[in-house]
Amino acid sequence: MYQSYEKQSYSLNSEPPLKRHLYSIENYIKLFYVVLVSFQFNGCYIGIISSVLGLIRRKSMHTDFTMNILYLMNISLFKCTNNFMYHLPIVIHYVVGITEYINLRGGFMYDVCRNFVFTIQFTKEFFFDFRCKYELLLVPLSVVMVIVSDSSWWLVILHSFYVVTKTVANKEMLDVCMYYKKKLRLILLI
Repeated sequence: MYQSYEKQSYSLNSEPPLKRHLYSIENYIKLFYVVLVSFQFNGCYIGIISSVLGLIRRKSMHTDFTMNILYLMNISLFKCTNNFMYHLPIVIHYVVGITEYINLRGGFMYDVCRNFVFTIQFTKEFFFDFRCKYELLLVPLSVVMVIVSDSSWWLVILHSFYVVTKTVANKEMLDVCMYYKKKLRLILLI
C-alpha cells in the first residue's frame, strides 16, 4: 500500500509532452487556488478548472477530481462559503497533489522542499482520512452555521447529498461513515 517515499524512479519525462504540460498547468492552478483561498478569496471556479484538467489527464470519471468538482460547484453557489472552513477539504487534496507533482518533477523545487514533500507523502493516508471525516462533520457544522450566521439550509441539503454521493462512490468515505455509525450506536447504548 505504501509507496517508497524516496524520489520515485518514474519521471514526467516519460510522458507525452501534452500530458506533461497539462499536469504542470493543473498543479500551478492548484497552487493558485490554495493561495487565493488562504487570503479569503473565493477560488471555486479556479478549483473547478484544476479538477477538470485532472479528469482530462486521468481520462477517468472515477477519481477524487469528480468529487472535487461536485463539492466546489455546491459551495460556489453560496456567498457564505467564502470561508476557509468550506475550502479545507479541497486544499488538503490539492496540497497532496502538488507534493506528488514536485516529487515526480524533481529539479530545484524538489531540492528546496524535499522535507515537506517527504512529510506529506508519508502522511498522505492520514490527510485523506482526515478529509473524509471533515467533510462528514461539515454537515452538522453547516447546521450550526445556519443557526449562528447567514448560511443557508440549501447549503446543508446540498452538502448532505454530496456526502451521500461520496459515500457511495468512495470506499474511504464509506469506512468513515461506518466508523461514526458504530460510535453513535455505542453512545446511544450507554
